[in-house]
Amino acid sequence: MTYPKQIHINIDVTNKCDRNCIHCASNSDLKNPIDISCEKVERLLKEIRRINSTVFLSLTGGGEPLMNEQLPDIVKMVYNFQGTKKFSLVTSGFLDNDIEKKRLKKRLKTPQIIKNSNSA
Repeated sequence: MTYPKQIHINIDVTNKCDRNCIHCASNSDLKNPIDISCEKVERLLKEIRRINSTVFLSLTGGGEPLMNEQLPDIVKMVYNFQGTKKFSLVTSGFLDNDIEKKRLKKRLKTPQIIKNSNSA
């Protein structure tokens, strides 16, 4: 019996975060921000298509994904990728406003919101 190839991928969308949670091990940085671009995500999806795999994809990060201005476009790309079986977004939710929340939830196959605070 053969099984389809499955890949589980976590994409760090950004290293920017303004929370400074005491339990967070990430090295979030507002001074030297690094955001993944739509172009890099597109290259990754092309590579996945080349190896013909089912994808379980999570947009996470060493920061708050909602701080990446390209996130709505990245979500759209990942959601529309035909190999995506399961797709989630891990966020603190603090930057989330109602309009953005509705836009993103329409595109998420498995919404996952983790609320954290910087208090003990």
